[in-house]
Amino acid sequence: MKKPTKIIKKSNYFPYLCRVKRNYNKTGEVKREAQREVAKWCMDVAKYITTVILVTSFLGEFRQKWLVYIIGLVLVTILFYYGIQTLNKKQ
Repeated sequence: MKKPTKIIKKSNYFPYLCRVKRNYNKTGEVKREAQREVAKWCMDVAKYITTVILVTSFLGEFRQKWLVYIIGLVLVTILFYYGIQTLNKKQ
């Protein structure tokens, strides 16, 4: 014999949907804020790499300076591009 199913009234179901939607919005805001912090961190790391390359090029001697410059330029470009793109995303 089947058990009778519980009938969900529309008035009881609606607040549940609102609560789920509200939590989703908070989660999205937290995710956006975390992405912005990572983007800021990437831009800071790009600046640090640039500073290190400039200082060591003046003070140190390298056998293959071009390799250091190319690797540094690639890293700085990737990190800075990611940071700018993430910070400029429309909400």
